[in-house]
Amino acid sequence: MINKKLFKKIIHVAEWLRCDELKVAGPIILVIINSSIVVCGLLAAIISNWDVLEVRFLAIKDIVLVISLTMVGLEYAFSNKKIMSLIEIIDGKFLYERLHGSMHSKSDEIKLGAKNINIEICEVIEKAWHSIEDLDRIIMNSVRIVTLFLDLTPFFINILIILNTGIEKITIKDLKLPFFFLYPKGYDKITVYLVMYAIDSLFIYFIYVLAYCALATVTIGAQKTATDLELFRMCLKCFTNDDGDSLWPNSNGNQMKRSKICGIRIDKNDNNQTSDEDIEYLAIVITYHQMICRQVRVLESNGGLVTTLANFCIGLQTSVCLFLFQETNNVIMKTACAFMLFFNGLLLFFYCSSGQKIIDENELLRKQLAKVVWWNKPRKFQTSLLLIMTRANHDLYVKPYGIYVLNYNVFRNVLNASYSYLNMIRALK
Repeated sequence: MINKKLFKKIIHVAEWLRCDELKVAGPIILVIINSSIVVCGLLAAIISNWDVLEVRFLAIKDIVLVISLTMVGLEYAFSNKKIMSLIEIIDGKFLYERLHGSMHSKSDEIKLGAKNINIEICEVIEKAWHSIEDLDRIIMNSVRIVTLFLDLTPFFINILIILNTGIEKITIKDLKLPFFFLYPKGYDKITVYLVMYAIDSLFIYFIYVLAYCALATVTIGAQKTATDLELFRMCLKCFTNDDGDSLWPNSNGNQMKRSKICGIRIDKNDNNQTSDEDIEYLAIVITYHQMICRQVRVLESNGGLVTTLANFCIGLQTSVCLFLFQETNNVIMKTACAFMLFFNGLLLFFYCSSGQKIIDENELLRKQLAKVVWWNKPRKFQTSLLLIMTRANHDLYVKPYGIYVLNYNVFRNVLNASYSYLNMIRALK
């Protein structure tokens, strides 16, 4: 099982922001107040600096980011069942393990009544947990780096301004904040600047926590679902005929082959047990397949807001960062933009790639079903197999709000949209 510490932030944030009759809405009110202060400062900066293209688009980009993360926080607070259903997917066992038990290392052998878990399947499960653990760390570190650059870039730019201009010649308005802010008349003082920097930094911390939790739940949930589809294909191998010979009917050796893969013990002295065991095992396989399909629907209905907002935010931030990277001469700003471009693209790729894996595994499942030997099986077996084949013929994918399918095309479309935004900004320059 994956290290529980990796998911403690997700679970704690979901519980911290949850708002019901037994708990006051203090945490989410804090997020709303903080975001409202930031948005008001950004709107005032846009109005007063409308003619400055850089300020205008940077402020618009920040407003979209702040509002999007606030919406995620509101979903955590008032639609907590959706978030907990995603957490249950990523923090629980694979569906195969729920049906057949669990195995924590290759050498273990877990027995449930008459069933044993196949070692080959357990190796896949073990590798999948390691890969999920690595994916979780990458998502966490990517979000952390993006938010650190968002918070610390103004600090280093301010140091550069002080070194170039001299501390006695600069004013408070010359110092940069993580988010733009218009000082009211008579309030351009160092204390106001420090308070606003603290407020901005606090909200950036909220961005880090909410963005990590939201992206990790959807990405890892889709990754686990794709792994379950791979395990499901392996369960069907016992019914396939890759060597061109008839499978286990009237052959004790082939019965042992099925027993090894399926984990079902067969009495060699019972000639009628093979068909009964086939039907019994296929009934479990059908249940497994339906559980996977339901899990995809859970991802689709509960992760749609996160992926939609992430597409819009990453696309807009990418275009603005590209514009600043080309136009600014500030080395610190160029470095920050380059890192944010890379890690935003990495986050976008990860959740699009997880959605694509579900599509790819479903296609491989169809090919596996085409190899199943069914013509010498009883009618019950053939009918059960037909149910699986009928469901597998429908494309299995995550389609938030029925608008777009989460796959590599989304990754390409977001980058194309970013380039279009960039051309629009250039045209307005």
